[in-house]
Amino acid sequence: NQYEIIVLDLDGTLTNRDKVITPRTKKALMEAQARGKKVVLASGRPTQGVMPLAEELDLPVIVHDRDAHRDCLDLVRAHPNARGVFHCYSGSAEDAKTLVKLGWHLSFTGTITFKNARKAPEVIAAVPLERIMVETDAPYMAPTPFRGKRCDSRYVYRMAETIADIKGLTRQEVEEATTATGKKLFGIPDGEAEAQPTREMVL
Repeated sequence: NQYEIIVLDLDGTLTNRDKVITPRTKKALMEAQARGKKVVLASGRPTQGVMPLAEELDLPVIVHDRDAHRDCLDLVRAHPNARGVFHCYSGSAEDAKTLVKLGWHLSFTGTITFKNARKAPEVIAAVPLERIMVETDAPYMAPTPFRGKRCDSRYVYRMAETIADIKGLTRQEVEEATTATGKKLFGIPDGEAEAQPTREMVL
């Protein structure tokens, strides 16, 4: 009962980046918050309406940046009071440092364990552990040696091991740090089941 999925409406006749959140959607989000529901805003494109709403309602944003690094970085800079995580981060170490300075987090999938991973190890080495998260991106991007299989939370330890190797830490240190980061960002109370979803709201 803590979680509620609301499908956000996107209205507008301009480009994707000019689309806005409808009043009906905003009302639904505010009502969900008033009922004690947990909400996250997630955007698969740099939609202009998401960031102002996140700032107004103090909601964390999940950004899916796919080949739109400059657009997403510009959007984050334009909304300094927004906060959240770049899911499946694939940008450069330089952009990662900028995002961290702006208060954002970076999340990594099983791709960081691949032999051909190049940028991700540089990024992980360049940013502080407290700004790093791990994820499955299920059912895709299973880590080695499970590559090609359906990915799920059983394999997240491989991401933690890889980060630990890069940073010269133990897997337990990485697991504890990334768990604490996720709980803090998404407002998950201590003691809540680790396998339970975080906050639900995908745009």
